[in-house]
Amino acid sequence: MDSIYTYFDYRQYLNDLIQEKRLRNKMLSLRAIAARIGINSGTLVRILNNERNISKKLIPAFASFLRLKNKESQYFSILVEFNQARDNEKRRNLYDQLIIFRNEYRKPVNPDAYEFYEQWYYTVIRELLQFFPFTDDFDGLAKMVQPEITATQAKKAIAVLQRIGFIKKTGDGYFKPDQSFITTGKTWRSVAIEIFQKTMMEIGVTALDRFPRETRDFSTMTMRFSNEGYKKVRQILKRTREEIAHIEEEDRAANQVFQINMQVFPVSKEWPRGVE
Repeated sequence: MDSIYTYFDYRQYLNDLIQEKRLRNKMLSLRAIAARIGINSGTLVRILNNERNISKKLIPAFASFLRLKNKESQYFSILVEFNQARDNEKRRNLYDQLIIFRNEYRKPVNPDAYEFYEQWYYTVIRELLQFFPFTDDFDGLAKMVQPEITATQAKKAIAVLQRIGFIKKTGDGYFKPDQSFITTGKTWRSVAIEIFQKTMMEIGVTALDRFPRETRDFSTMTMRFSNEGYKKVRQILKRTREEIAHIEEEDRAANQVFQINMQVFPVSKEWPRGVE
């Protein structure tokens, strides 16, 4: 069961959690769950099917049944309000609050684990393991990566990812990521990350020739801004990254790994205003 912080739809979270509880306890019925919350089973079914909303008075009862901790309860309360809000401005404000909670939940990469960025395909393989069933077929894993790597490189990647705690072997023998999402944080300083970013940009250049137009999306814009305008652009890109991360977390049918490079940099010198 994924953390509540990976959800932006409380009904999906409730459905997933109830399904998991019933898998563990075959005798657990919706009627019994509804009784624990303090509602009838018909009301619970309508809530799960998006036919009825959760009232503010019921939120604490749901949080208690879900055994949510303090911050998780706050997130759930905001999540309910976000999903049920109709005003776009209100939804935007509530979404920003959810992002704050989610960012706190993100696992920052410890500087000791920056080895994760020393080879570009380490990040690709970690994402692949979200859906690709891998046990020990390193040749098959290597062939899933584009540009293709060797089985030896794939084997080293698994060893590194396991050693730094970014993947783990499950009880059924498969390797899976140990955390839904990670971040370098806001104040990273690492040559390894800079090299990683440079390599991914270089791979992006080759992708222009390696993939047909319909399987990739490239665009360029050359524009003029003041320092304040530039700051606004950076904020928009930040929100865009967060919204893309939201799409990834909600996409339960993901079956391919994509690289997204966002770049804003000066292509001219700064001209002091007022100088003729």
